[in-house]
Amino acid sequence: PAMPALEDFDRIVVGVDPATTSDATSDLTGIVVVGRTPGGKAYVLADRSCKVSPDRWAHAVIQVRDEYQANYIVGEKNQGGDMVTLTLRTADPGATVKLVWAKRGKAIRAEPIVAMYEQGRIAHPTPLIELEDEWCGWVPGAGPSPDRLDACVYAATELMLPQTTSLMQGVAFA
Repeated sequence: PAMPALEDFDRIVVGVDPATTSDATSDLTGIVVVGRTPGGKAYVLADRSCKVSPDRWAHAVIQVRDEYQANYIVGEKNQGGDMVTLTLRTADPGATVKLVWAKRGKAIRAEPIVAMYEQGRIAHPTPLIELEDEWCGWVPGAGPSPDRLDACVYAATELMLPQTTSLMQGVAFA
């Protein structure tokens, strides 16, 4: 599907699954942008996931937020807690950040989003090969953490299931 113009989205968010370290064995920091149209369809607009220092991933998040005119950033609080907000605010003191607490397992959190993909309610207007490979190849409990997938789930859940508290607990905007 063709991507709507940025002004055609009613809300755009950047999902972040932060890595707390940046050495050779570190996880990626998942950074995925998702927008929702007034008709209730979501588009995964960008995957800027990277394996860099916290300062550099924070700047990458701010850059993609600005590029896509995102309304705010949704970050996982489980790894790093309030340091996620502090790291992002170091890159941009005015950053609007909503933290979420991932309460259930990755597979359970992803299930409603998978169903929306299957229903055609979430689409990729351009290929996002590495993210798509994670979606198609991740086996729960095996292999590395699916950081791109997690960031996508945080952003899509925020836009498409904002009242879902059984899977993730939203924390007030920081």
